[in-house]
Amino acid sequence: MRHATDPDHVIAVTTIVTSERSLARAARIGALWGLGHSLTILLVGGAIIVFKLAFSLRLGLSMELTVAVMLILLGVLNLMNVNARPVPVSPARPVLIGVVHGLAGSAGAAILIVPLIDDPRFAALYLVVFGLGTIAGMSLVTLAIALPALAAGAPTARVQ
Repeated sequence: MRHATDPDHVIAVTTIVTSERSLARAARIGALWGLGHSLTILLVGGAIIVFKLAFSLRLGLSMELTVAVMLILLGVLNLMNVNARPVPVSPARPVLIGVVHGLAGSAGAAILIVPLIDDPRFAALYLVVFGLGTIAGMSLVTLAIALPALAAGAPTARVQ
């Protein structure tokens, strides 16, 4: 839950969920977002385990910059669609956003822990548990964001 409430995650999911009109679809978006995030963690963490890779500070900062650029792009896209009618979100969008988010923040810190675990089986188990927790946490945070937006939008839709 701590990881799912990082400010960059909340901002990214808010730009997607605000156009949803269903809690079930919002939860699905959160799960897809967490899935994309977990895929990156599993791939990068798996490479660290198998190939004994290490990440430099420069690479870590580059990954953070990638996430920052994506957040700016999401903000611009959201502003451009202010007056547009809500359209269903393609499942690829939250997965892609999750994949990029898996490159930085707390996920990056989680990946830094992997080389410290001596047994590759426990390192892989750590990544799987972190990934499953990420999917669950992001689904719950997405629901928490969507619920007030849906409640506020319901009377407006009836009035219109």
